[in-house]
Amino acid sequence: MRKVLLLSVIFGLLFVGLNSPLEASKKAKTYKGGQIVSLDAVIKGEKDLQLTKDNAKKLVEEGSPLVFLYKKKIYFVLHEDGSFAFKKISNYAHLSKVAITGDMKRSKLGRIDYIIMQDIESFE
Repeated sequence: MRKVLLLSVIFGLLFVGLNSPLEASKKAKTYKGGQIVSLDAVIKGEKDLQLTKDNAKKLVEEGSPLVFLYKKKIYFVLHEDGSFAFKKISNYAHLSKVAITGDMKRSKLGRIDYIIMQDIESFE
């Protein structure tokens, strides 16, 4: 129950704090060497965050969010239309390192970081 409540609060804050139309800037950067991980595993403090492709897809189907772990910081990944990119990034969760090209932003509340993704690829 606490997990559902925590995730509801996080998503609520994310949507309240987002700038209106989401647009990746023309100066999008590539963030190399990050990893796709389960938000639930991060919150629980699990040591081994590496996912398999099948496990990642199962988590997404169950509604558990995947996030981008980059330089010891968590980022939600969004498509340019503002929708979450959980399904897309689940295809890269089995890789130990990925590169995401996009625009890194922070919610207006200043507590939630996200990337408006233009592209994702392996960085191994």
